[in-house]
Amino acid sequence: MRIRPAVALLGALVLASGTVVVARLSGPAEAALAPVEGRLLAADPDPVPHGYQFESSSSDYFSFYAGPSETRQPLWEVRSTVDGSVARTDSPTDPNWTGQEIAGRLTVTRTTIAAGTRIDFTGLAGASAPGPITVPAGDTILAVHEKGVLVRHDDGATSEFRVLRSNGTTQPVTGLIAPDASARVTDQDGDTLLLQRSDYLDTVDITTAVATPIVQTGLALPWAALTPNRIVWETSAGGSGHQLTWKHRDGSAGGSVTVPDSEDLTTFGDDVAVLRIPADGTSLRRRIVPVRLATGQVENPVIDDVAAARALADGRLMLARTDAVIALKPDLTQVKLADVAAPGLGVGGLAVSGGRVLNGFEDGTIRETTLTADKWIPSTAPKSSTGQQLQLGGGTLLNQGDLVVSWAGGQRALNKNGYAELGRGGDLLSYVSYDDQSTASIQNPRTGAQLAARPTARLLAMDGTWVWQGPDPVTRALTGTDLSTGKSKTVPSTVPCPAGSFAVAGRWALVNCDVHQQYVVDLLGVVADYRLPDDAPAANLLPALGDGFVARFRFTPDSAGVDIPELLVTDLNSPAHPERVVGPLRGRAWPPGASFALDDEAARIVYADPESRVRVATVDWLAAPPPVQTDLTAPTLTSSTAGPRIAPTRTLNYSYAFTDAGTGVASYDVRFQQRARGATQYGAWQQPAGWQKITGTKVTMTAATGVDTCFQVRARDKAANTSGWSTSACSTVDFTVPRLSSATTGGRILLTTPIRFSYAFTDDHTVASYDVAYRTATAGRTFGAWVYPSGWQGIASTSVTTTPPIGADTCLMVRARDGAGNVSAWSASVCSALPQDDRAFTAKGSVSRTTYAGAYRTTLSRLGASGASLGKDGESGNRIAVTVLAGPSQGAVDVTFAGRRIGRVSLAASTWSRKVVYLPVTSWITGRVVVTSVSSLPSNIDGVALLRF
Repeated sequence: MRIRPAVALLGALVLASGTVVVARLSGPAEAALAPVEGRLLAADPDPVPHGYQFESSSSDYFSFYAGPSETRQPLWEVRSTVDGSVARTDSPTDPNWTGQEIAGRLTVTRTTIAAGTRIDFTGLAGASAPGPITVPAGDTILAVHEKGVLVRHDDGATSEFRVLRSNGTTQPVTGLIAPDASARVTDQDGDTLLLQRSDYLDTVDITTAVATPIVQTGLALPWAALTPNRIVWETSAGGSGHQLTWKHRDGSAGGSVTVPDSEDLTTFGDDVAVLRIPADGTSLRRRIVPVRLATGQVENPVIDDVAAARALADGRLMLARTDAVIALKPDLTQVKLADVAAPGLGVGGLAVSGGRVLNGFEDGTIRETTLTADKWIPSTAPKSSTGQQLQLGGGTLLNQGDLVVSWAGGQRALNKNGYAELGRGGDLLSYVSYDDQSTASIQNPRTGAQLAARPTARLLAMDGTWVWQGPDPVTRALTGTDLSTGKSKTVPSTVPCPAGSFAVAGRWALVNCDVHQQYVVDLLGVVADYRLPDDAPAANLLPALGDGFVARFRFTPDSAGVDIPELLVTDLNSPAHPERVVGPLRGRAWPPGASFALDDEAARIVYADPESRVRVATVDWLAAPPPVQTDLTAPTLTSSTAGPRIAPTRTLNYSYAFTDAGTGVASYDVRFQQRARGATQYGAWQQPAGWQKITGTKVTMTAATGVDTCFQVRARDKAANTSGWSTSACSTVDFTVPRLSSATTGGRILLTTPIRFSYAFTDDHTVASYDVAYRTATAGRTFGAWVYPSGWQGIASTSVTTTPPIGADTCLMVRARDGAGNVSAWSASVCSALPQDDRAFTAKGSVSRTTYAGAYRTTLSRLGASGASLGKDGESGNRIAVTVLAGPSQGAVDVTFAGRRIGRVSLAASTWSRKVVYLPVTSWITGRVVVTSVSSLPSNIDGVALLRF
């Protein structure tokens, strides 16, 4: 088996990368429209190879693109390299698919899985297939072979080449030093892999996993390959040619030779061949020129018109030519493997003006025809380096790629440090320099004389001698100037968004805000602005404006479920905006946006069909343009509201709507007046400058609480008819503060943390936020100042939590504000204390310290005899609360504070429970707190809290 990378050829017409993936239009009316195919123009008389690339092949089979038709099925075939018989067909829906991967007599499918990559094999023409092979994640696949997969393995601990087998075994490759990251397989032949590393060239027997060194190169080789009996490698390449070294496969010495040609190489038989581009040819018309390795003799060309070449293991060359794929033997006999439908040079970029049609072909030439001619002829325009960016107006052509303007008898090159657009009709050209992209120079296309300058902040559109800008970011009006007469015009519009692109054709302007908002404006002011339906299929496929119509893409699935592009054409002249469909267009394997052009002198569309043939569709079904008429009727108000009569926030929104049966609404004026809370009279009407001649249907302002604000609006149409002021719509900002419903921490004494402070307020509308504050008194101290944590201010939560020190007394308060900014007073303090644990007190007498899971902080102090006590100095407060474990056969204790008996606490109860006993309130006291047993029965003390009220 032998797999060799195809020689890279420029200009190959393989499936285009970057093909637009789109969603189909789904409206029932559009789906019912059948496409109308345009008339075929002149056929291309000069077929060339379609640029087929051998994406994957072996000595037995190759993957063949059966195009170039985008509608023909199947698109791909796997054929025998012996007789061209078809072993498999594929009709992929992925436009970027590049053919079936092949290994010998098997097809290969790679699938990414969690463990790495799973490689599945399928036999061709009855060949048996091995089981799947899983390549672990992190291993690098170097070659897939019928007998295994060669990988580079490096997990940090082990670095080696390995052969993975379908039976699940792994075999390290012997005979090599540790692999490096640059290792790659440059050729395969039977069971032999040619492996190139950073400065080594080796062969690897895939059956035995044994490597044989060929040469230590000392450098990365530009090229290395196998012939039936030799190994050839290139030591240097450049303008002087290729320096080749070779040796025999049996290990015997070979030699070196210089190939005096710098173009691409391939092996041929046991020698090499140059793929030479003729002086008058292209990369799609190469010649095969054999070179003898033993002598360096350069032979005469043996075959031409070659687009791609692949060397096979037996020395044959597989070639893609103008009309066929062939296998060429070293004795120069040929076997046809497949017919190729030559597409001609192919549509690159179309342009049309009047009866003249230009096509920038794929080879860079520009050819032209007319609507009635039977062939394409070379254009007088200079050859293009891109061939695909043409703008034609009248007799003037702009090649946007090369920035060259040409016409009959002359041409002018623009400064390439910028970009240019040709106006509709070819009378004007705009040029923007990359050095100053803020200003566009409006020029005579042929002489270059500057006629005007316009800021690029507003998009430009040129139609005849008119330069249009718009829409204005504030008024949304479009403005235009006729540079031949100096006449200017302002056209009001209701376009509500900034333009992403802008075009003018006759009386119509097309404003593309984005893919979802596209508006048509009548520059004569007769027809109201029209928004196109929001069904554009892709962001980079915006509508195009023609002479009385808009063309936009729709996509219809073919029998294989693949979306085929068509043009949905909308009549702008008719109020009903009827639609028809033109197509299908080329676009499955090509970006469809480059596949059509609109005539600037007639209602006509030129496009490329799926066979890459040029067709013309005449849009001759449009209604007559709307007549210019006088509109004397002002717009009529249909709605006006300032929102709720009592506004829940300080932000007031005034919305309004008008209808106008004539030219359509152009703009609005809004005014307001206010009355302060408690006042009986309103102030004077205010007309803010930013609210006059606006196109929006809503204004917004902020008012103070309690202030009543009234609004009025009037509208004018495109004929300048202005309505009267509307009746007032009023709203007063809410001025009632929120009211406290509840605030709690769950108890005056808490035996768990954190403390959760929960609260609730009511309001006439809604509460917007809360502020919470706290203050704390630690053991033996008075309360500190109120603290206002930043994370507790302006919060939406109806609770907060805090964890104060053990023994501390904590008070919290809250206030609320509503959406209008009305703020309540602070609530009364809500306080909770965490008792001091029994262990904080000094024991005296018969006291035992115990633990108990149900106790506060899991500890108890048991006073076992009368006189036993717990005491602590330096306490302050005006009330004491004692936490005890009450139960059967329990005693009693006296509590003294600064030598003063405060009260007695009995612990006797019929059942066991933890309880908090509050002693009487006293004056503020500071001193020693003592809890003393007054009974011979035991007393279990859990904690003591000092309260500050």
